[in-house]
Amino acid sequence: MSGKQTPRPRRSLRAALASGFRAIARRLDTSNGPGSVYRAAGGGRLVADWNAPYASADVAHRGDMLTIRARARQLVRDNAHARRFVQLCAKNIIGPSAMLLRPRVKDARGNLDTATNNAIKAAFETWSSRKYFSADGRLSRGAFTRLLWQSLVVDGEVLVRKLDGFDNPHGFALQLLDPDLLDQSLIRAPDANGDGEIRMGVEVDRWNRAAAYWLWNRHPSEMGQRVRTRVPAAEIEHLFIPLRPGQTRGISWLAPAMYALNMLDGYREAELVAARMGAAKMAAIVTKTPEAIAAWSAKDIVTTTNGEDAEPARMSFSPGLIPELLPGQELMMLDPTHPTSAFGPFETAILRTIAMALDVSYTSLAGDLSNANYSSARVGLVDERDSWRTIQAFHVEHFEEPVYEAWMRSAVLTGALRLPSFDVTRFLAADFKPRGWKWVDPANEIAALKEEIGLGINTRTRAAAEQGRDFDEDLEELAREEDLADALEVDVSGATTTKRETATEPADTSGNPPSAASNGDGQDDSTDDTTTARSPRRNRLRAV
Repeated sequence: MSGKQTPRPRRSLRAALASGFRAIARRLDTSNGPGSVYRAAGGGRLVADWNAPYASADVAHRGDMLTIRARARQLVRDNAHARRFVQLCAKNIIGPSAMLLRPRVKDARGNLDTATNNAIKAAFETWSSRKYFSADGRLSRGAFTRLLWQSLVVDGEVLVRKLDGFDNPHGFALQLLDPDLLDQSLIRAPDANGDGEIRMGVEVDRWNRAAAYWLWNRHPSEMGQRVRTRVPAAEIEHLFIPLRPGQTRGISWLAPAMYALNMLDGYREAELVAARMGAAKMAAIVTKTPEAIAAWSAKDIVTTTNGEDAEPARMSFSPGLIPELLPGQELMMLDPTHPTSAFGPFETAILRTIAMALDVSYTSLAGDLSNANYSSARVGLVDERDSWRTIQAFHVEHFEEPVYEAWMRSAVLTGALRLPSFDVTRFLAADFKPRGWKWVDPANEIAALKEEIGLGINTRTRAAAEQGRDFDEDLEELAREEDLADALEVDVSGATTTKRETATEPADTSGNPPSAASNGDGQDDSTDDTTTARSPRRNRLRAV
């Protein structure tokens, strides 16, 4: 045996680097709390129940979408605050009537084409009636859009089918579809080119653009044969507000607040039952001695004759009743002290959290104005109304504008709308004015608005739009009022409405010569008094 030692094999550079990377990975492992770079990624017993699966938007929605949708619908049926939120959305996004259409078609000179704009507006308003707007003939444009948002808020998405060639004078109608008809279980992998993929019933191309929708002809819960049909995406407006890139389906807006709403509902029910029990002044009869127990068993106040598994009969109390007790029995009053003094503040705190999750003010959600003042109410409403305006802009872009274009193309072909050309591209210019809101403090806010307009940092058109009005129509209406007032000789310029009087200038008995403005005959050449008295509109409008 040689005295030389066998040299140890040298580790390769690749193995050394791999070992080093594994050591770094162990230090950065998110399951190892002390080794996490961010505290939010740390582990340990305090966050062991923090369920945060790593998944794409569609994978995250696929398993929970139907459960969340069903629970959201149940909450809207049974929970007052969930129902209130849905009503708030319909009232603030749409309002009592549909959004106002303002066609803005211009002529060759760049001026508004009044005749064409009026013709478009009249035809569109005719089609907006429930007789023509919805395929079932039940919903006008205003009612249709309110139901659209009531459904979208609860279900997270809504489908609107555009029915071209429909049997009405405009050849066009809309159908509101339940998202349950969109088969969320239908999944298909893309082809070699990346096209033809189906994600939860939506067929998309390689760019994730919707190509078609696979719809059931009947609701999955109904009896009868169901057939799934491929509907081209050009016929469908799929409305939902995505929360992540690549999201194909929507999720209920109530999702972040549903758990708290359900728990608060149970807590409120328990407090209500306990309070009712306390108000009823319930009592129990306690039997302590053996003799009393034997007497009680023999007396006809038990539910069995042999005393086995005997239960005491129930005794009803009424006002002024004094029950007769057997010897050895005592009457023990049950007086639940509910609701406790902490009930109100606790419920308010939970409702504030729910309101934040739903992006509305606590005052609007709870209808609680007990602690509100002008400043707090205004701050809350201003922030909330900014959210409503954001959703209104989404509604115009994703519903009103595409529907308006599809209607115009169909109405021109059927003759319901007559335009100089069948190419409607240059006639599509239009604005949709959403609803506005009243001022919280009209006197102060109008004064501030006048100052802004005077400084040139605001306009009357913008101020009218914030109130949900059209300044052009306001001017036209004012002109009509003035014409009517002139015709009836009624002065509407002041705070009170009075009959106009055409006063006669009294004779001048002073002996003074006529003024410089007079022609010498006592008549003023500078102004026609009769015209000024009977037509003050020009002066008032000039002042405006």
